[in-house]
Formats: sequence, C-alpha cells, structure tokens
Amino acid sequence: MAVRCLFGQRAGQYGGWISKPGVDVYSASPGQFMLDTNSQIYQTVLKGTSNVLTLSGPGSSVPAGYVATATIVLPSEFAAFSRLIVNCNYTSTISGSGSFDEGSITSSYLKWRVISGVLVLSVVFTTASGNSSSTSNTYTYDVNWSIFRAVF
Repeated sequence: MAVRCLFGQRAGQYGGWISKPGVDVYSASPGQFMLDTNSQIYQTVLKGTSNVLTLSGPGSSVPAGYVATATIVLPSEFAAFSRLIVNCNYTSTISGSGSFDEGSITSSYLKWRVISGVLVLSVVFTTASGNSSSTSNTYTYDVNWSIFRAVF
C-alpha cells in the first residue's frame, strides 16, 4: 500500500503533500499530488484592501449611475504568469449618527478588470446614495481583493 500523506521534509523541502490514490508520496512527480504546499498553483501572490469611496458630512451623496474606482498597479513580473485568478468583495461601513439611505447599500455592484498591468476596481451605484439627514455620518466602501497564480 502506498504512503499518500506526508507533512514534514520531502526531497530537501519542508511542507505538506498528499498524493493521488495509488501513488507513493515519496516518489510522486509534481502532477501526481492532490495537495502540495510548495506548489505555486493557486497561491496568493498579492492581496489588499482599497478604499473606493468615502462620503462624509451632512447631505453628501452620489447620483444614480455613479462609479467609484480604485486602481492597483500590478508588479511587472505578473506578465510572466500564464493565468491569474482575482477574487474581490466589497464592504460598506457607516459610522456616526443620523440616517442613511439603506437601499443604496444593496443597490450597487462591483466590477473589476485588468488593463495594461493595472487592476481596476469599480463600485457602480444603481440608485442615488448618501446621507439623508442633516446630521454628520461617514460612509465608506472598501474592496478586499486577492490575486492568485493559477498554473495548469
């Protein structure tokens, strides 16, 4: 029976490996692993959080159709990667007192694209958004993003 699981040292490297059924983990070649913690497949190569919009003060708002954008210049070595996978999600935070148009939080969506080595993150507001009272509060939209290297 083949030994399929190893966490420790293998071929001079420390890590974790699980081989495919019937393949010994000690003699397996790179394509014969179900898990290889030293592989660069699906490893995070860059991640961060970018602010795309902050509304602050009484009456601050954006109209329907407004696009808030942030850009991240990617390192030049990314051009050598055959495939990149980008995962993005966005969060909204309201701080202070007063009321806020709650419909605007759910009436928006996130778009992303890579153009000439720049990751462009855009939040599109489908309805007007902002402070609906004269009291002061702050509304922020942040995008959390991760880029993974995918090698097949």
